[in-house]
Amino acid sequence: MPDGVERAEFTNLEKPEPFRVMVVDAEPRSRCSLVHALRSARHEVTEFGDAHEALDRLAQGDHDVVVADACLPSMSGVELLAAIAARGVDVVVIMVTPAESALAGIECLKAGAMDYVTRPFEPEDLLLRIGRGMERRSLLEERVRHQQDAEARLTRSSQDIKRLFLGAVESLACALEARDPHTRGHSARVADLASAIALPLRLAEHQRERLRIGGLLHDIGKIGIPDDILKKPGRLTRRERAQIQTHPLIAVSILSPGLADSETIAIIRHHHERIDGSGYPDGISGEEIPIGARILAAADTFDAMTSKRPYRPAYSREQALEEMRHCAGLQLDTEVVRVFHMLLQARSNQRNHKPANSGKNDRPPSSADPNSGLRSTEIC
Repeated sequence: MPDGVERAEFTNLEKPEPFRVMVVDAEPRSRCSLVHALRSARHEVTEFGDAHEALDRLAQGDHDVVVADACLPSMSGVELLAAIAARGVDVVVIMVTPAESALAGIECLKAGAMDYVTRPFEPEDLLLRIGRGMERRSLLEERVRHQQDAEARLTRSSQDIKRLFLGAVESLACALEARDPHTRGHSARVADLASAIALPLRLAEHQRERLRIGGLLHDIGKIGIPDDILKKPGRLTRRERAQIQTHPLIAVSILSPGLADSETIAIIRHHHERIDGSGYPDGISGEEIPIGARILAAADTFDAMTSKRPYRPAYSREQALEEMRHCAGLQLDTEVVRVFHMLLQARSNQRNHKPANSGKNDRPPSSADPNSGLRSTEIC
């Protein structure tokens, strides 16, 4: 070791930083020697002859360093280290081993000890190892803080990128809807309805947020469908219907690169699936369909039916609810439809508005009828 380094280390030992040190040694004379050496260096020392008593005190978290005999009567040094780790106590552990048992020191290092000294030892050697152990712990803590800071910055950066991406795509979705007066505001209304349905169904906040995003973006795939199909006033041909049914997959291809959220992607992908398995794009059924997609399907259906379209007039709220109840268990989730009906009723009561009493004669034809004015591109 260079002379300058050696002098610097022992200069530090002359005025060591005081630490809170616990001594654990069952042999009184040996324990007294350790305590004397540590207190001479101005360290605050507590001493224990029993390992279990020491562990109980250590759990209070008011020590920086443990200096322990590696051959305690009640447990080995390795067992003591395991017990300290199990309690989640962050301390520097220096083990004291017999001169003839270097292997014990090595085993303690493997078990988590910062360092060890062998008897007989010089007090300066013990103090030096304690100082180095504390420096090493400080460096490790600093490294952890830097890593946490870097991870936090990366998370914030990822969230910023996600917000920018979603903002751009939402703007695109709004622009797509604005081209057609019949669909303007549709996605925002669907997102509002879907988020509201999720509350009585006891979905967690993060699930409701995914549902809100899914509602805003569920039709973004229609950007890949020609306008002459989207705005066609008459019936769609089989080929046109097949083409418009690709819009959930187009949405997935648009969103997946910038939206690393498989649950939101699944909501958007499956919002046209049906409970009986006759939906698209994958033909899954029942509870195979994500709950978010089942909720979105109900909200999407209701807003589509209560909006005027080129191929049919708008349904009233009551007519749409009746149609949804008719579809419950076949195309829509029964529980979602029930909760949706309760939600709209509650909103109506809050507005002190009684539902209009529409006659049956002005009701648009049912989608169950092959001559229905409703398209198959609407869920019902």
